[in-house]
Amino acid sequence: MSTSVPGWGLSTLRPRLGLTTDAPPDAVLAAAAAALRQRRFSVEGAPGAAVLVGRRTQWSTLLTLGLPGPVVVRAQATSGTGGTSVYLTVARGQHELRAERLVRDVVDDLVARLQDGGATVALGTWASTPRST
Repeated sequence: MSTSVPGWGLSTLRPRLGLTTDAPPDAVLAAAAAALRQRRFSVEGAPGAAVLVGRRTQWSTLLTLGLPGPVVVRAQATSGTGGTSVYLTVARGQHELRAERLVRDVVDDLVARLQDGGATVALGTWASTPRST
């Protein structure tokens, strides 16, 4: 699978990526949940909620003599006049072993699922976000 979005780099705190699509928010969140589950994230979110949280413990961190930490990805979708805005925030674990590649694969899978459903997708770039988002 080719990567459509670059990594976020070490200086990015709480990496956040925005994308817009003409797919409805419920379809976007369903695709995000499927992309996260495909990569063994447990996904939490109430039916009809605009936010999903995916969590995966990186057991491979044990190979570096560190304690395994979770990678937590938050997906939020809101509908507006220009379509649906989606924000993926790596709320925790952005520096865990292989976390960047894992999350980039989730983004690629999400985009592919939306495009396979006939939606158009415009990707933004990673940026740092404050803790309050």
